[in-house]
Amino acid sequence: MWGLVDSLQVTALLASEVVTNAVIHAPPYDPLVEFLLAIGHTGQVLRVEVADASTDPPTIGAGAVDRLTGRGLLLLDALSSDWGVEAGPSSKVVWFEVEV
Repeated sequence: MWGLVDSLQVTALLASEVVTNAVIHAPPYDPLVEFLLAIGHTGQVLRVEVADASTDPPTIGAGAVDRLTGRGLLLLDALSSDWGVEAGPSSKVVWFEVEV
């Protein structure tokens, strides 16, 4: 896949975290709510975007060892080369980039 073998594990981990956040935290808290996953590659950067129907920005959790959740954005911050949120009037896109 685009010669990105070395970056696939990190990208898969981070994509699963961002998609999980969209499924769990985007209202109306319905597992059938739609979201959009987009993956692109330009030059030395692999970019993943996840759009959902919430305008609430993601928040970085404490990452406490006694909790099952709260570490996804900490992983995103530590393992991606860049990440951010683009807010719209009725949705948002959380994106991250991984250098290849």
